[in-house]
Amino acid sequence: MLRNLLNSAAIDQLETLGLAPDTHRVALACALLWAGRSATDVQRLLVVSGLKTRNGHAFSLADVRKAWLQLAERDLLLEDRSRHGVFQLVDTLRAPLYRQWLESATGSTLVGLVCQVDRFHPSQSSQYWSTGSMATTVAYVRAKYFSGAPTTELQSIRSAVSRAFNWESIVLQAILPCFDGPSFARIDGPERWSLAYQATVGVCLSYTETYLPIVDWACAELARDATVVPEHLRLVLADLA
Repeated sequence: MLRNLLNSAAIDQLETLGLAPDTHRVALACALLWAGRSATDVQRLLVVSGLKTRNGHAFSLADVRKAWLQLAERDLLLEDRSRHGVFQLVDTLRAPLYRQWLESATGSTLVGLVCQVDRFHPSQSSQYWSTGSMATTVAYVRAKYFSGAPTTELQSIRSAVSRAFNWESIVLQAILPCFDGPSFARIDGPERWSLAYQATVGVCLSYTETYLPIVDWACAELARDATVVPEHLRLVLADLA
């Protein structure tokens, strides 16, 4: 079971970022799911992960809603106005929380949790993408990318996902929001540099502001050690100078 693979001791040692302990765990669940989700989705992730309340009980829907109320009172939770009962964390909170996941659990555990919550079986997706849920796809793709899955695997995922969704739309939701350099650096090298190149070209051609954080990261990497930056990326970065 995944709950046996999750390092509960490491989770217990995480900074709560100014949140009450139970609220922090609910927020962690929201961060892993990334896109807007229902309270039922969040509660299910908490259950399958084996995370407990401070009193040692399994999280209930009431616990999730109580935590959401506390987050909303601090303007840390956003409601999807087009979908009643669907909420997500503000970017300034979900980015550091996601990094906490990456620092305290293995990539396979994070991917497995997402799959368990949504009863998603990616092994069935070699020829097609076996979920019609955008939210599931976003959470899965993000977990795969940021847990350092090899580029060849990411390319296969992209091919399968593209049969059901617009890939650029998935990237815009799963990879680019609330950019976090240390988390981005976990992406497998070839794919990471490919994303940086595409972002830089996007800024060069049409000044797409969404890509600017990645371009800034690439510029910092170039200044730190130019030898690690692929030549084709160095050339397009030079066009921005």
